[in-house]
Amino acid sequence: MKRLYLYLVIIAASAFYIALIQYIFGDNDLIKIKGDLLKTNSYTQLEKTNDKDSTEYACLSFMLKNSNKYYLLKLDITNVYQGFNILQGVNLDMHNAGRIYVWIKKSDFNNVRPKVYRVGADDKIVYERLSKPFNFSVFIFICINALLLTFIISKLSLLKRKKSGYYENNQTLINS
Repeated sequence: MKRLYLYLVIIAASAFYIALIQYIFGDNDLIKIKGDLLKTNSYTQLEKTNDKDSTEYACLSFMLKNSNKYYLLKLDITNVYQGFNILQGVNLDMHNAGRIYVWIKKSDFNNVRPKVYRVGADDKIVYERLSKPFNFSVFIFICINALLLTFIISKLSLLKRKKSGYYENNQTLINS
């Protein structure tokens, strides 16, 4: 049983380590797409969170030439005075730039609407998301393997105890 707990601690520490590394070095999971600006669209959007509350977002959507991807920048402007202007600087920098760079996750590369983490206009970063990308698939893989390993170890230790007569010996001691 002590070995089972040791395995669980090792697996939990491994999962925590990988999650921490993913959080710290999440930028390594990003790829950079280059292109020229094709078109942009700036608008605000109101989304209801429940019956009483709603959230207002400033949105800037754009496309690059020779790309089928539709990029969207979306910021919460509910408590910002004249929040609709918040992405206009990004829009202006993109229109004045010769080259646009967009950073997305590697796993989003085949999506038509990938999540944007950073936008650059020429050599200047004009937009950057505060949250870093996180690869949940690795974390889920580790958790599933941990559960599977725990199940296998517990079954093996149960079989070992049955073969050694552990339960019969204890039952004899209890009855006497």
